Amino acid sequence: MTKAYQFFPYILYFIVSLALALCLALLWYMSPLGMGFAHWPQDHRDLLQHIYMMSYFIGIPAVLIAQIASPILFAFKKQRAAYWVPAVAIALFVACIAAILSNIG
Repeated sequence: MTKAYQFFPYILYFIVSLALALCLALLWYMSPLGMGFAHWPQDHRDLLQHIYMMSYFIGIPAVLIAQIASPILFAFKKQRAAYWVPAVAIALFVACIAAILSNIG
């Protein structure tokens, strides 16, 4: 492959993962407006609130930092890591969101 064609799959991946990360981060950043009226179950209340706080204060920055780290890794010829770092960060962030939303009534 020529140089131009080597970058196209990564650029496409980066744009899609960046759009997904920004949408998730923005929606979860705005979530306290909706979560404030949610009914937290009493039996898992503390655990769910800790997961929520971790996803809010650690998860959002981690997803955004992964998007910044990805092109840096790609520039240093770490292509596998450039693809995996954002994917793992987004997957873990979505897992936290799913764990919280599946238990809130």
